[in-house]
Amino acid sequence: MSNDMDPNVALREMMRAAARTDAAVAQIRGQGQSGGGRVRVEVDATGTITKLDIAESPHPIAVGDLPALIIEAQRLACAQARESAEELRRDLSDSPEAQAMIREFHRRPAPDPSQVPSEFGATEFDYLDDAVWEPAWRRSWEE
Repeated sequence: MSNDMDPNVALREMMRAAARTDAAVAQIRGQGQSGGGRVRVEVDATGTITKLDIAESPHPIAVGDLPALIIEAQRLACAQARESAEELRRDLSDSPEAQAMIREFHRRPAPDPSQVPSEFGATEFDYLDDAVWEPAWRRSWEE
């Protein structure tokens, strides 16, 4: 891809890449354990527990200790899942499509706030968010 990529093409490609990234993030699982490995937790990228294993042991876990052990294992699993998701998202933001969009954004002069339609916010960011990014995301999901 060249540095002069059409921003509309770049946006469509970025939307597709974002959808692929979202699908990949949905598949992420993090694992954590505590209590010497007797409590094992698996979570998805949102931190929701998808699997909980409490191993049988000749030295049973005291009922009062169990909540803290589950929370600790979940915390470790969440950190692992979060790191994996951030890596995928970082790959998306570093993609050629994202870089083309950023270059195009910085290349264009900022709009005159008096020319921004009143139904949008008065700032360039509000205008772009309402008029460009939100409809683009919506269109990409409808494809």
